[in-house]
Amino acid sequence: MLGAGSLDDEAALALLRACDGVPALLRLLRGGAPPPAGAARVLTPPAPADVMEPLLRDACLHGLTLVARLGGAALLDPSDPALCLACCEALLAPEPRTRCHAAAFWQCVCVWPEHAGALARTVVALSAARSAGVVVGGDAEGAGAQQLTSGLAVMRALAESAEPELALVAAGAVANVLQHASLAPLWTDAPRRQSYLLAVGEAERERLLRRPAELAKPTSE
Repeated sequence: MLGAGSLDDEAALALLRACDGVPALLRLLRGGAPPPAGAARVLTPPAPADVMEPLLRDACLHGLTLVARLGGAALLDPSDPALCLACCEALLAPEPRTRCHAAAFWQCVCVWPEHAGALARTVVALSAARSAGVVVGGDAEGAGAQQLTSGLAVMRALAESAEPELALVAAGAVANVLQHASLAPLWTDAPRRQSYLLAVGEAERERLLRRPAELAKPTSE
């Protein structure tokens, strides 16, 4: 329905609103789990599943991405913990394809500052990232080590993935966050008070803004 040429964008979004399409996709994405109480906190990665469940996750994430591409910011409420939790958990899924779909979703929605801020603020347990094989910069084990990180930090780590498609969309998501000057305190001042947030200096910000174009360049034979 979302990609149908016979249905204009406004009509498609109106139908989704009428049938509570986005909440239904989020319920399916989280396997029917109840919505979180309070702020979204990714404490564990999605568990390995049978062959059909990853396909369902991917379909849900693709559907949410299509909503974003239609301009459905109002349907994708960045203050909804269920949205942030489901789509950040998927970044740590066992399947690279699911991670790629999740990163593509965030790449689309992070053109909007409210959604970019939501990704930057989402709390992720370092133990969850570690168990999913995602190495966040500054990760360290042991007593006194930092226990929490952010969705943006996880996305930056995925932008260094050996999977070219995943690295490209993750780098695009990071760049879309960092393009919002209004959000700059989230990676400049706020990390001094909230250590889980990703601190990004100006030189690193410029590098990360260039990275999608660098990754998109064809490799020479």
